[in-house]
Amino acid sequence: LNNLSINDLALEKDSITNKIWIATNVGATSFILGKNVIKTDKNYNTQNDSILDNNILAINFGLDNVKYFGTSKGLSILKDNKWISFMGRKKEEILSEYEISSIASANDGWVYATTKGGGVSRFKYTDAITGATTFNQPWASGLKSDTVFTVFVDQDSHQWYGTNRGLAYHASPNTKSDWTSYSHEDGLICDTVYAINKDHSGKIWIGTNKGISTFNGTKWEKFT
Repeated sequence: LNNLSINDLALEKDSITNKIWIATNVGATSFILGKNVIKTDKNYNTQNDSILDNNILAINFGLDNVKYFGTSKGLSILKDNKWISFMGRKKEEILSEYEISSIASANDGWVYATTKGGGVSRFKYTDAITGATTFNQPWASGLKSDTVFTVFVDQDSHQWYGTNRGLAYHASPNTKSDWTSYSHEDGLICDTVYAINKDHSGKIWIGTNKGISTFNGTKWEKFT
């Protein structure tokens, strides 16, 4: 590692190798995970690549192995050795104006990049950006805050957002509809949500600054 300040991790899988990507303040590095060894594979930084900035805050992968790097200056996208930059919907360039906190891609092709203060930028990318929009107040009614720390997208392309005002669930491609929000009044252990994942049984696990909550659709549990 060139730097021990790790901002994000992402796992890249294909039929041949598994790689783990590490985002740091001095670039992003991938490591090949072998049976008995871990070896350095690639490194991306401004010295060698057209990435916006070395301070990489979030990293993830989309369809066709497109790579998304959330930097302190905006989103850098890499496909087939071609780099492009994306700041958000025109006149709503939240990815350069606010700190990017996480990135997730869905099976239906949508990509979601969350920010601390600007809401969520949603778009599709093949060879160009299409369908760019912003989820924020007041349009996204179930998203109770524009400070979004994390996003998790399930197999059905539904999104779960962790904010400083609770958990938001979105089950529709439409900005305004099919939102559900959850707070401590519903059973969430704390309204500051930093991490979300889903286990094989379908239970949602929510990491907060006061412990962990789980939710199976009807029942809440708490762990401290």
